[in-house]
Parts: sequence; structure tokens; C-alpha cells
Amino acid sequence: MWLCIRLPRWALDCLHTESSAAAVIDKQCIVCINRAAYDLGIRTQQSLAHALQLAGTDTVLWLPRDTVKETNGLDALISWAYRYTPTLYCDFGHNVLLKIGPSLRLFKGVENLLNHLQTDLAHHLYDYRLGVSQSPIRAWLASFL
Repeated sequence: MWLCIRLPRWALDCLHTESSAAAVIDKQCIVCINRAAYDLGIRTQQSLAHALQLAGTDTVLWLPRDTVKETNGLDALISWAYRYTPTLYCDFGHNVLLKIGPSLRLFKGVENLLNHLQTDLAHHLYDYRLGVSQSPIRAWLASFL
């Protein structure tokens, strides 16, 4: 059994911003936004010029992407995840996949394991989605449900 921790706003979460509207920019393109920026009409994959037009006079925090912080943060998250299983990996994008089948006995079932994991993740203030299934790709797909 596998668990996917999908981090859809990782580029923004790594910067620890609490701005009302914020967007991460890489090469003049929007790569990540928060809900307040979304409400202004800003979307990922838009050009910065287009996003600036949409923002108008509203205040938006425009942040340059910091891939070093993203990598270091993901490494720290992976180290943290070893408390749940010895078998895990980080795949495409910002996803951490944990093989939880062997750990279910230790945690007395999947529900208990998920409760522990979600309690720990809540302290980090990351935006995350979880998916559980019998294979890594299915767990990743389940994280979209």
C-alpha cells in the first residue's frame, strides 16, 4: 500500500508567506499562486505582464522562485517522512510517495497512520493532498480526489 503526499503550492509554501495575495514567478511566468491571487483572476502559467494587468491596483506580493529553498524543504520533508516508513521516494513534481503497507501494523491501521501524519503535517502549514492506493501512481491519482 502506498501513500502520496502531493504538495500543489510547494513553491509558495517554501517561502513562508502570509500575504493576502501572492504569486511565485519564474522566467516571467506565474508558477504558483494562493487563493487570494486566484480570486483576482491570476492563474499559473500566465505571463507576469498578463497577471499584472489582472491585478490592477490590488496589492499582490510577487515572489521570485527559490528552487534552493524548494529542494532543501523537500529534503527536510523526506527526512521527516522516514518516521512513517523506511521506503519512500520523491518523484516528478512535488510529491512524496511512502510505502506504508509494512507500517500499518506498527500504527494499528491506515486510519491511525493517516491521523498521525496529518497531525504532524498541520504543524508545517503546508498545503497538501493525500492519496492512498495499492501502487505509487494510483496513490498519486487518488490525491486529486
